[in-house]
Amino acid sequence: MNLKTVLMACVLGLGLITSASAQELKIGYANIEGLIAYMPATKSMNQELATYEKKLAEGLQPRQTMLQQLYAEYQEMVQKFQSGDKTITESQIQAKQEEIVGLEKTLQTKTQEAQQKLVTKRQDLMEPILDQVRGELEKLANEQKYTYIFNAVDGAGTSIILHGPEGDNVTKELAKRLGIELPDEGK
Repeated sequence: MNLKTVLMACVLGLGLITSASAQELKIGYANIEGLIAYMPATKSMNQELATYEKKLAEGLQPRQTMLQQLYAEYQEMVQKFQSGDKTITESQIQAKQEEIVGLEKTLQTKTQEAQQKLVTKRQDLMEPILDQVRGELEKLANEQKYTYIFNAVDGAGTSIILHGPEGDNVTKELAKRLGIELPDEGK
């Protein structure tokens, strides 16, 4: 066998291997965010989050009320001072300002803590929902021999699949497996 024949055999062999590999590659896509939005568990999660958020806001309310009262007192003090009332001194006004600034900082810290608690609660509640979707997605991929299944939209809801065969859109199948009723435009 000469070198030319060996090289030709290698090229043909690689071509056949590449061709066989390309035929095994199967890609699907689904609107995962759309599915999650219509899951009953997501609706329950959103209700629970709204209740939790209200509770957190109620915890901040006394400080907000106190801040409003302090600010009203401060404005009254400044007005009296400017009108010539000698019972109000600059040091009293400055002390009231410092009290307001301190309370504003505390309120800001508590607000940030409440927001972080809400984010953490959402993540905790979302995890079982995502696990359920992942599980069904994995089953579907294995059963239908998909090599890849992509999310058809980004986190903002913008489509990232610009073109693809409708037969590879597995959104409807996943919805059925998850027991989700999608509106007509989401199918």
